Amino acid sequence: MSKFRTVLLASMVMLLTSCLEVGTQISSWNSLAQNEEPQGRYEFLEDSGIKVFIPIEFEKISISEYQQIVRNTFTEESQKMEIDRMNDLKDFDGELYLFYDPLTQASITVNTVPFMPMTRQEAKYLLGMMRQQMNQSTAHMPVIIEKISSQYKGNKNDYVFKYVYKFTNTEAAYDVYNSAFFITKDFQTVFINLNTGFNAHYDPFALKTIM
Repeated sequence: MSKFRTVLLASMVMLLTSCLEVGTQISSWNSLAQNEEPQGRYEFLEDSGIKVFIPIEFEKISISEYQQIVRNTFTEESQKMEIDRMNDLKDFDGELYLFYDPLTQASITVNTVPFMPMTRQEAKYLLGMMRQQMNQSTAHMPVIIEKISSQYKGNKNDYVFKYVYKFTNTEAAYDVYNSAFFITKDFQTVFINLNTGFNAHYDPFALKTIM
């Protein structure tokens, strides 16, 4: 469970400390009609053989390229925090892959992490622990936190664990949505994290992951 805790906390550090100033323009990847096939491409994760399905609007970028985006779009105070977060994700066991949509300024991080079995009860525990940490970390900040959804499907060794949180900065008047997917199958685990300025329906893309 400690590995899950580390990944979950790293994924939300940026949201709690810098509050991404992402765009709110809706792109075609987030306006799918019911039963419409998502338009994207498979990206092969070299270290694991996993294939993740990424919207065609997203560009695969390097960490150095992402750091430059951060320097150009984040406040000075937030830049170091976000770069540190990215370095933390990079230091996990496994590999870090980055994707960025210039139109919406949304970002996707994909981590291949060691196999992480997890029960439904453990998923509930992790969400509770994460919410407690969020409340403590934002006690002095003008941030309202709302859980949009959470879901666990499957069993301990073959599951999809998803959550979506909304962070509202009441001073600057903007929202950040953090959507996360832990997908485990065939003794492999991948962590997909999407950050946007709107509530994105990313399930059709995440659930096309091939392991």
